[in-house]
Amino acid sequence: DNVRVALQRPGGLGYQFWRPVSALNALTPRARELLAIVGLEDAAHRLAGDLSYGRKRVLEIATTLALDPKVLLLDEPMAGMGHEDVGMISGIIRSLAKDRA
Repeated sequence: DNVRVALQRPGGLGYQFWRPVSALNALTPRARELLAIVGLEDAAHRLAGDLSYGRKRVLEIATTLALDPKVLLLDEPMAGMGHEDVGMISGIIRSLAKDRA
């Protein structure tokens, strides 16, 4: 849902608060694609609050990508993470940089 909500903005729907939740259904395929890019496809139905700290940071990257940025600036993207999450985030950043460069 977090990524689907973020996807509303590029389509000009970001300020249409009174739309039915079902209106987000059209955004589901792109949201799933973005979750797959950052390796969160298995967590698509989990609440963001239930994700580990590292996976929450990855979700933030996915929601930012939903805005289709020309530049993605990350300020200390691995601050406070355990070693197991640093490798995951590093790989995602490398993959994104390769695809955008």
